Amino acid sequence: MEMIIHDENKYVSIWLTKSEAYDSKLQDELKPIYAEYKMKKYRVAVFKSGDGDLTTLTKDILKHAIDVDAKSM
Repeated sequence: MEMIIHDENKYVSIWLTKSEAYDSKLQDELKPIYAEYKMKKYRVAVFKSGDGDLTTLTKDILKHAIDVDAKSM
């Protein structure tokens, strides 16, 4: 798991490997983290790996999210 906090944009991205995405214990551990940042009015996104390279598959999604965030300010 990798968690990246973007304080300047109030955005948290949590990256899970394929095995982590199906780990129910890890899912339960994420709930308070998610709740904490939602309470601070951060947007939280959880990205789950598929069959391909996680970075390659989500590159356009992240670019879109950053563009949308910049326009909403």
